[in-house]
Amino acid sequence: MKKVSLLLLFISNISAQAPDTLWTKTFGGINNDYGNSVQQTNDGGYIIGGSTESFGNGQSDIWLIKTDDNGDTLWSNTFGGSDHEVGGLVQQSQDGGYIIASTIKDSAISSSDGDIWLIKTDDNGDTLWSNTFGGVNGDYCNSVQQTNDGGYIIGGTTRSFGNGQSDIWLIKMDSNGDSTWSKTFGGSNEENCGSVKQTQDGGYIIGGTTRSFGNGHDDMWLIKTDFQGDTLWTRTIGSSEPEIGKYVTQSSDGGYVIIGNVPHFEWAMQNLIGLYKFNQFGEIVWDRTLGSSSSGAIKVEPTEDGGLIILGYTMMQNGNNSWLIKLNADGSNHWDELLDGNCSSVQETTDGGYIITGNIGNGGENPIYDVLLMKLMGNCNDGEVELWGECYSIENTIELDLSYIGITGEIPPEIGNLINLSSLILKENQLGGEIPPEISYLTDLTQLDLGGNQFTGEIPPEIGSLTNLNILDLAGNQLTGPLPAEIGNLANLTELELGGNQVMGAIPPEIGNLESLTFIHLEYNQFTGEIPAEIGNLTNLVWLNFVHNQLTGEIPSSICNLDMNWSDPNNFNISENQLCLPYPDCIEDYVGDQDTTNCVQVSIMDETFSLIYKLHSAYPNPFNPVTTLNYHLPENGQVNITIFDMMGRVVKTLINYQQTAGYKSIQWNATNDRNEPVSAGIYLYTIQAGKFRQTRKMVLLK
Repeated sequence: MKKVSLLLLFISNISAQAPDTLWTKTFGGINNDYGNSVQQTNDGGYIIGGSTESFGNGQSDIWLIKTDDNGDTLWSNTFGGSDHEVGGLVQQSQDGGYIIASTIKDSAISSSDGDIWLIKTDDNGDTLWSNTFGGVNGDYCNSVQQTNDGGYIIGGTTRSFGNGQSDIWLIKMDSNGDSTWSKTFGGSNEENCGSVKQTQDGGYIIGGTTRSFGNGHDDMWLIKTDFQGDTLWTRTIGSSEPEIGKYVTQSSDGGYVIIGNVPHFEWAMQNLIGLYKFNQFGEIVWDRTLGSSSSGAIKVEPTEDGGLIILGYTMMQNGNNSWLIKLNADGSNHWDELLDGNCSSVQETTDGGYIITGNIGNGGENPIYDVLLMKLMGNCNDGEVELWGECYSIENTIELDLSYIGITGEIPPEIGNLINLSSLILKENQLGGEIPPEISYLTDLTQLDLGGNQFTGEIPPEIGSLTNLNILDLAGNQLTGPLPAEIGNLANLTELELGGNQVMGAIPPEIGNLESLTFIHLEYNQFTGEIPAEIGNLTNLVWLNFVHNQLTGEIPSSICNLDMNWSDPNNFNISENQLCLPYPDCIEDYVGDQDTTNCVQVSIMDETFSLIYKLHSAYPNPFNPVTTLNYHLPENGQVNITIFDMMGRVVKTLINYQQTAGYKSIQWNATNDRNEPVSAGIYLYTIQAGKFRQTRKMVLLK
């Protein structure tokens, strides 16, 4: 025998990182509700079996809850009469329905202190049939499983039949729930069933507790039977102190594992978790004790990697905590984790994670308990990296699109391990924190879209390493600091989207290196300084948007190198800045609303610039509800600006007074001289200054 028998004195004594919690859900009403078993269903969702005091017909009813793969309720059903039903052990059956085993204490159905109640439902949880099993005394259900022949096996404890005060009771049923045989196991004292499993040879393994056999007091009891329930061998585990068998399972190598509570011989009246591994012949292979002070066992199940997952509890400073332990095939510790709530059942899921149920209280001295459902992520294999609860192949992950799925937290630095990634799209989630510099390791990236999140901090200069990028979208975050000059390294960039952040400082002249750009959006930031003359290098631009920044100075004449649709604000828009006259000829009618308060006014006596009368196009145009009219006055004089409808009737006089020479603007808010809103349509606006007169059109939309 290999005796491991190691005592975990510290919960953190682990060799691998425990899985993250993906989500938790609770279900309940105004009274106490409990989750007792859970299983992943064929559709990827989950079925929970438990009991409820909030819903149903009686003081406590069986409660069946079906959820989708995110733990959201699809349907729920209750089963019971006017008294007590407890348990709710559930398994999906081969036909897609469910088999539920429980203990019933209802005078309308049972005349004893308790009977075993078996319920078969369809895939919607509607009852197909039900049967009760029991005698004149109390009989209790501990375990249910569908067998290979389509029938069912129940493991329970009976006080009505057998040899002693209570015996282990094994009941075999056909597919209709009718008993085909039953067996009891026990002596003249008390025996209790923990669980039963059908084994690979078609027989059964039973784990429980005996007081009639063994070394005295309570001992763990392991019973192996053939397919008819006849005993092949038994084993007891114990001492003169109590050892309580809780659960048994068959391991992937054909052996058996029983788990239970064993005495802590150094600290009186306290328990540890005892775990015993047997081969198929009932010979012990190794054993372990787990725990620090007072600990207890609930369940053990095999995992796909040949190891075991154990659910138990352990005493901490704030009381008992549920405790999940992952062991390797040899019984060595892989990881462990403390969980919220009072957990009662765990199963490995198809994605390598775990689904857990139990109950959790709402706090206070007299808490009300709800059913708890918790999904944990499994650990990734070698050659994989975990991101947001999923495992991704380092070698084979080429594209990663996780947009619009509500991801929270930060981008983990492990993102940099996906060195073959060509497209990373995380837009419209709730990600925050800083963009990790490790993102620069993804040198094959052609698309990086992090728009619509809550990222903070500065744009990392390491982003300049992504020289294969075609699309960079960081819009709609809370990024601050300057736009790094290294942006100019991205010579293959065609789209640059930084709108809706708090990026500040000057637009770096290195922006002119991005000659492949067709799309640049820097709107709604805090850029200052002048538009760099290098903007004229971007001759492939189709869209340019610098709206609502704090750009100042004169617009470089090199902007006219760009072959753009200047008149369409969807293509070209630099309004709501502080850009100063004179404007380059190609855009002088399309600069929009500019705050020129701090601009140096050009004197009409300045020989370097000749100011002429001019009325610019309204901006925006079409508009709703306000547009701005810009105009030039080369000398002081009387100025009149009037709005007309298409019939030539005066709508509103905006200006009719003396003005000094300079660059001027006035807004029209689509009202008439009586300050009444006007209807949508085409309007004319005319300036009269001395002998100069000019008229233009604008369109009001509503």
